[in-house]
Amino acid sequence: MELERRALPAGDYAAMADGVILGVVERKTMENLATSLSDGSLVFQLQRLGEAGHAAVVVEASYPDLFRTQPGRGSWLADILGRLAARYPEVPIIFAGSRRFAEEWTYRYFGALAGDGSAGDMGAESAPT
Repeated sequence: MELERRALPAGDYAAMADGVILGVVERKTMENLATSLSDGSLVFQLQRLGEAGHAAVVVEASYPDLFRTQPGRGSWLADILGRLAARYPEVPIIFAGSRRFAEEWTYRYFGALAGDGSAGDMGAESAPT
């Protein structure tokens, strides 16, 4: 595996093969997820991710943490999250439990994409260096 830093049209991480982006992952901490749900920016991120072909959002926390870290607001944020999951079913939102398991999930997701050999709709020309 080779690592390279570059701007992506969507997501924080991408798996590439032969200059073609196979898939992307948007990483979120619980705090970042709560903020992006509150300010509406997650909607725009999911739109861009949905255009990527293969994409996912991986949260470095457990779903119940949404309720624990946002007392009084947790259920409101969960309602928004549910609506977005229904609106963008092509972009799964994975609650990995911790940063370590989020990294593990991302590694295995990218491995499956690379092994599958299927490429998303995002070409190398969409991801400038």
